[in-house]
Amino acid sequence: MATALRTSAGANLALSLGTQGWVDAVVDFYGPADFTDPNFLAENFQGQSCSQFLEKYYFGVSFTQNPSFYANASPLDNISTRMPPTIIFHGSLDQLVPVAQSENLQEQLHDTGIVSKLNIETGLGHGFLTDPSYNPQPVLQQCVTFLNTYMP
Repeated sequence: MATALRTSAGANLALSLGTQGWVDAVVDFYGPADFTDPNFLAENFQGQSCSQFLEKYYFGVSFTQNPSFYANASPLDNISTRMPPTIIFHGSLDQLVPVAQSENLQEQLHDTGIVSKLNIETGLGHGFLTDPSYNPQPVLQQCVTFLNTYMP
C-alpha cells in the first residue's frame, strides 16, 4: 500500500499519482490542481507570475504556446474512477494557489464518486503546515484518521 502525502508542488505530484491509480490514498496540502486556471497563472511567485515560473522551472513551455500540455498536467482534468480516497487541506488566505483550486478538485472528486474530504483552514495562507507558528497536530491527526479509515 502506498500513500502520497505532500505539500504545494509535491501535492500536485501526489494528486497526479492518484489520477493514475498508482497510490492507495492521497493527502493534499494546498496543491495546485488546475494549471489552466487564469487566477493561478497570474499569481505572483518570487517576483514573477506563476505562468512565468511554470514555464521556466516546471514545464519548459508557456501556457499560450501549449495549453493542452498544461491541461494534461492538471490533476483536475484527469480525475477518473481510478483515483483513490483523497483528503485535501487548503488555507483560506492562500495567495499563491487559490483556494478555489481545492474546492473545484473536491467537487470533481465528489462528482466522480471518489471518497474525498476538503478542509479549508480559516485564516491560513500557503505553506501553513510548515509555518513555525502553526501547530500541525490537529490536521496531522485528521490525516492519520483518514488513512486508518481508508487504508486499514
